[in-house]
Amino acid sequence: MLDINILPPLWKDKCFFHPAVSPWIDGTLMMTMQIIRGSDFFGPIEWCFSKDNGNTWSIQENILPLKSRQLEDGLWEGIADVRPFLHRPTQKIIAIGCNTYYSDQTVLHNDKAQYPVYATLSPDGSWSKKHILRGKCFERYSNYRVACTQLIVMPDGDVLIPLYLQENGAANRFSVCSILCSFDGELLKVKSLGNILSFPVNRGFIEPSLAFFDDKFYMTIRAEDDHAYYAVSEDGVNWNEARPWCWDSGEKLKTSSTQQHWLKLNGALYLLYTRKSTENKDVVRWRAPMFISRFDHQNGTLLRDTEQIVFPLVYHNGLPNLLGNFHVSELPDGNALVTVGSWWKSKPHHTEVWSAQIKVFKAD
Repeated sequence: MLDINILPPLWKDKCFFHPAVSPWIDGTLMMTMQIIRGSDFFGPIEWCFSKDNGNTWSIQENILPLKSRQLEDGLWEGIADVRPFLHRPTQKIIAIGCNTYYSDQTVLHNDKAQYPVYATLSPDGSWSKKHILRGKCFERYSNYRVACTQLIVMPDGDVLIPLYLQENGAANRFSVCSILCSFDGELLKVKSLGNILSFPVNRGFIEPSLAFFDDKFYMTIRAEDDHAYYAVSEDGVNWNEARPWCWDSGEKLKTSSTQQHWLKLNGALYLLYTRKSTENKDVVRWRAPMFISRFDHQNGTLLRDTEQIVFPLVYHNGLPNLLGNFHVSELPDGNALVTVGSWWKSKPHHTEVWSAQIKVFKAD
């Protein structure tokens, strides 16, 4: 059983979304987030830090290299879906997401090329310039995105990154894969691209996340057929066929176009997700509550009797909260911190940043 401690909500007056935490230096945690102004319409990337394990945070500052810019055609290019990761060999934070496009009327434009962008944070608190993750292997793809991800820093310092991509001419359908990159403290350089996993339903496979456990690599994948999928790899680059997430009873996990993420804790691997339940029939895509279950990696199933609620379904002025975009950070003390922007789709928008400390329960 897991001990889940939900901390008091943060920044109720800021409309922050996409909160994501990474360990930084000397026990400090850093967080990235951005204001939500509408569905898939976000403000600038901001960051702050905590010296007390996420209980209190510094005042937010903009990450200037990742600021929006106006283009010649009148559109704005912004950055979204950023997640930070500590690259321990260089002591740099890699904050990586993808570019996106908006009009002045906050309308999202998906007809322009999208690609991963990142900046790095040094131990002295300074940010690098913005970089684009490029490679000849992407030339056949009109879009390739790193969004809301979990990547892996390998023992030799290489970085394994999952992404989803769209072939030139494909009509809004994506596939997933992973790339192995070198990192010298400043630049990510693609060394290899793995096999492609595709799915012929709606937008296909999107928003993959990675974990390494018991000498194997695992990828969990968002889909749009009211299920979710995972794949297994021996090397993190070449993947077996994706399989739907199922309970140990054989029943498929019922979830609707929402990301999932991994947590390694005390020698076990867990999955965090949202799903259909008896209480959330009126919630868009069943995006609350948020659950966690232990993954039986030997049999490839979720153990139903281990399921617990991480964050609850809460109504505000008659509206349910949505918890779809979240992040899981494994901390140096062996515990974990889960962060999410709890969003009520009211006018004006109302969000709260929720965080939960998770550790293995130990009886007195």
